[in-house]
Amino acid sequence: MEFLFNSTNLTDVGCTMRLVRRDALAQLANEFTVGGSAFGPEMMLLSLLHGLRVIQVPVNYLPRIGVSSVTGDTRKALLLGVWMIGLVIRYRLRSWLRR
Repeated sequence: MEFLFNSTNLTDVGCTMRLVRRDALAQLANEFTVGGSAFGPEMMLLSLLHGLRVIQVPVNYLPRIGVSSVTGDTRKALLLGVWMIGLVIRYRLRSWLRR
């Protein structure tokens, strides 16, 4: 995402913690197409394509209690990763083709 969209340093696009200005959300709301674990990366891609400011703020997590429903299963984590990479590539190609 950093390379293809010339964006700021992004270390955890899968993080579900987001803070969005109301006016920015209004610009993006009608364009969301995915849910679940891929929603965050799609939101970030749309923000970059709309020229919105994206700032990453480090979050320190406490140790996880229990097992993640996605990253706790290697197969699920791999499939999600491949799906997210495909999402990034589709958005980049789509933006180039619209020009």
